[in-house]
Amino acid sequence: MILSILTLHVLLPMFFVLRMWRGTGTSRMRFWVTLFAGGSFLAFAVLAGAWSWVGYPLRILWPLLFLAAAVHSSRRLAPDPQGTPRPVAIRVELGIQALVGAFFLALALVALRGYASDAGGIDLRFPLADGVYVVGQGGSSPILNGHQASRPQRHALDIVKLNGWGMRARGLYPGDPERYAIFGDTVASPCSGTVLDSRDGLPDQAPPLRDPENLAGNFVAIECGGAVVFLAHFKRDSLRVETNDRVEAGQPLAQVGNTGNTSEPHLHIHAMPLPYEGLRSKKAGLPMRFDGRYLVRNSLVVSRG
Repeated sequence: MILSILTLHVLLPMFFVLRMWRGTGTSRMRFWVTLFAGGSFLAFAVLAGAWSWVGYPLRILWPLLFLAAAVHSSRRLAPDPQGTPRPVAIRVELGIQALVGAFFLALALVALRGYASDAGGIDLRFPLADGVYVVGQGGSSPILNGHQASRPQRHALDIVKLNGWGMRARGLYPGDPERYAIFGDTVASPCSGTVLDSRDGLPDQAPPLRDPENLAGNFVAIECGGAVVFLAHFKRDSLRVETNDRVEAGQPLAQVGNTGNTSEPHLHIHAMPLPYEGLRSKKAGLPMRFDGRYLVRNSLVVSRG
């Protein structure tokens, strides 16, 4: 897990930036193929990467460095050879780079489609109000949202919080829930309605431990706007409402924890049509808009109470 994160967000971007920078004196053909391969990879990484792991500012820094490297190399290009066939090694290299570029461009286009939601859905209030939050899983593409594999959670969001370094935690994958910026943050009701179901009392776990027997951990399900809004993974003994309670939008519900089948502290939220059928419902999930925004992976929300 950690190796793949570092490869996608640090090692490969660094490789493409350095390769572009060292293109000084290369032919125009090699320059454009290198630009295509590196640009396609970075487009995919910017859209689909989990940047809160390594520092969200890198999501902007790597493309800027790549662009600067491209400008630097473009000023010192050698003329393309005329009438002389390129050596086989160079043709193979250019072909491989072109295939790599085409592969990542295709992935980027699939990810980009995830920015558009289905018609309909529900308008909600963002449920957190104490800092800068980022969507870890979200969108209508499986490349952006791992929940796409589950019909009722196809538009679900997993939300984490950024600390002062632009990371979701102090460390890459710490085992102490307290080291995650979102742990203990207050979750407010995203709508006005009635509590249909709830649970509290399950213990918080040390990442990466999970509780597959209690998928949602501590949770609350609220009927509002003709739909059921489901919020999960609350901190133990933090739930402030009970089943059948009436709640208002903005009313505190609980605190973010790490209970249930979760890999780390975060807030999970998804919406489903009525009637409520419990946690095992197979109904198609509904798109959610927060203050008019359809949130996808890497969407930032600056929220202050």
